[in-house]
Parts: sequence; C-alpha cells; structure tokens
Amino acid sequence: MYPVTKAEVKPADRPKKPSGAERRQLLKERKMAAGTWTEENPHKNAAQKRSQRREDQTKKGDKRPQSESQAPPTRNGTKRARNTPASAGSYSDTLRGIRLAVIQSRHPEP
Repeated sequence: MYPVTKAEVKPADRPKKPSGAERRQLLKERKMAAGTWTEENPHKNAAQKRSQRREDQTKKGDKRPQSESQAPPTRNGTKRARNTPASAGSYSDTLRGIRLAVIQSRHPEP
C-alpha cells in the first residue's frame, strides 16, 4: 500500500552498467587471465624519458660574473617630483592668481 518510487522499479532485462573503476578492474582481471598484464605503464616511463631529454637539450644562458666583495650599486639621491617648487603653499594660495570663466556658446541669448 506504500507508493512505489522509480528507484524501486528496475527492469529485469537490462543489466546494470559498470562504473569506470569496475570496468578497469574487469579489464585487469581479463588481462591477468590472458597473461598480458604488466604493473608498470610503459607509456608513462617513455614520457618521463622524453621530458628528461628536453631538459638536457635546452640552452642555459651564461650568467654575468659578479664579484662577491662588491655590493650592488645604489642610486644617489631620493626620488622626487620634477619641476616643483620647494614649498607650494595651500591650495587657495595656488589658485589666487588664476581666474577662470566658463561662457556658453549661446550666451547671451537674443
């Protein structure tokens, strides 16, 4: 008298599809039975050898010799803004001599 859910109803004619891990395990068992199973992956070792050969063939640039007794050169002076007076004063002092007027193109209207 309980309602039947879709999870409880399974068709008997269709087998359950194996997961990826189950498929790999079945493949391993078949290969072991046939005698063709190997523990190491030959492709993985070949790829490692290829990358090692590439590292050996790459050119490495010559480093510039640097004496250990000398320290690296330092910059003289400090960084500062260019062409600025020593004391600029306040903002109102700076704008005191500047006059600006904005005139619209149609002013005064006829």
